[in-house]
Amino acid sequence: MKAESPRAVRSSLRRLERALAGALDLDAVCCGVTMAQVHVLLAVEELGETRVTALAGELGLDTSTLSRTIESLVRAGIVERRAVPGDRRSLNLSLTALGRRAAADINRQGDREIRALFGRIPPEKRGLVAEAIALLADALAPGRGCCRPAGSKTQAGRKRP
Repeated sequence: MKAESPRAVRSSLRRLERALAGALDLDAVCCGVTMAQVHVLLAVEELGETRVTALAGELGLDTSTLSRTIESLVRAGIVERRAVPGDRRSLNLSLTALGRRAAADINRQGDREIRALFGRIPPEKRGLVAEAIALLADALAPGRGCCRPAGSKTQAGRKRP
């Protein structure tokens, strides 16, 4: 079977998904937060102070799905939630000092793991692998309409356009 045939790609994606699921479970245990919390935490770190609605759009999640994760991060002292002046219905999120330390720890650990992973890939192929990952992520991004009927939700609660 050719490497680019749909069945071969699907097989490779399933293997990748199983491998990532195991690695991500270890990440969550090591850092003391769930994977959902990691996604929110790192998105707030990247965006800086941001509105909940903007964060939901960035992550491709419904605000109701996101609110439970935000609430757990607020209770843990990792994220701070503040009302937007002049807009009583909107909330801004930002990382607390504890949140910035948690993000730094997660990033250090993730960077270490990626360096180790790329160490097992021939040097001349590393750029190709990084580019392929970015292309796949872009192709699967919310709003691209891939793989599910419009309006349906994924297992992660993301709504398909």
